Amino acid sequence: MDRNHQDYVVENTKVEIVALGTQTKKILSISNGKIPVQSRVGEKIQITVFKPDGSPLSPETYLVKSLKQNNVKLVLDVDVVKGNTNQDKPTINKRIDNAECACNRDITVEEFKKITNTSTALSFLNDLNQQFKKLSMNRCLEKAHFIAHTLHETAGYRLMEEGLGGKSESEVYDGYKGRGLMQITYKSNYEGYGKAINENFLGANKVRIAKEKKHAVGSAVWYWLHSKSGGLTPYALNNDLIATCSLINGGYNGFDDRENYLKRAISAFNIKECGYLNKKIIATLDSYLSFEESSIAQNKSGESFGWGLWNDPLGKKKGKIKNLNEAKKGYMRFLEMTKTTTFPFGTKKEGGQIVSRKRYGYTANAAKLFAEKRLKEL
Repeated sequence: MDRNHQDYVVENTKVEIVALGTQTKKILSISNGKIPVQSRVGEKIQITVFKPDGSPLSPETYLVKSLKQNNVKLVLDVDVVKGNTNQDKPTINKRIDNAECACNRDITVEEFKKITNTSTALSFLNDLNQQFKKLSMNRCLEKAHFIAHTLHETAGYRLMEEGLGGKSESEVYDGYKGRGLMQITYKSNYEGYGKAINENFLGANKVRIAKEKKHAVGSAVWYWLHSKSGGLTPYALNNDLIATCSLINGGYNGFDDRENYLKRAISAFNIKECGYLNKKIIATLDSYLSFEESSIAQNKSGESFGWGLWNDPLGKKKGKIKNLNEAKKGYMRFLEMTKTTTFPFGTKKEGGQIVSRKRYGYTANAAKLFAEKRLKEL
């Protein structure tokens, strides 16, 4: 039976019974989950169940206490997937109503249509599945975060190149503007992705990242795994949307749109049934990890200030529904983290002097004064 005391039929299971007093051993093969045992009152026996690969489960010890027939229950923890256990574990002949999540397999057309059903977006599904496998993005929750962000970044996979508002590409990002599902910029990223797959995306070849779907997707997956933040995987697997958004966007532009896509993906991929997630993460799946628990509140003062700005009811930042309480949390955490820091946003030289860099249009000192002022007003 399983840990919830539900009975299962196990096919051709090898069982070893040892009389511990005499060390006599008997090997049985059973299919009905019941083991016939003959022993004397007061005799202690050890029962060991073996998996199909021959490895033993933890043995159970049983002491015969009377002439009456007694039953001993052997509790076997199993992972149930579509009516079968995982590889090398006994077969379970029981109907399972819950569908599997999207870990370690392709996303189906039916699942993807629950997130977005435009023909343009659907045309990327094959390349998404191929690149997920090629670059080892296997977990369902990480795939959900990746798809949510890239759908937003490209307006539903319609825009594969960044618009520059009349500027020449040579004027921006070392001559390498945003392209692909993640809109990667700068020569170093184009070169890094090229080295990772042994292809050339420099010079005239840079347009391939926008024009060839496998590279529009591949460059985005590569950047996700190797971004300057050290990779986005751990944040996605914690359902930390606040972190994945700010580390991709620099702020929280389009946060609500990203969240809407994420919720659809979580439902489409049946992520609440994922066996790799703990209960704490599963409890966040109707929304996302709270700001207090986000890695941003733990480690990123600038992004914490940004969380205040995007949530501020009087703020001008767009893409996030205003929330007074969340604004207060962001401002308060920013002030706590920068209490003893003069230049939390970094420094630069200006007029021969060292001055604070700006975040969201504010120097560090201006940000502190603004946060203090808004906390009093809020």
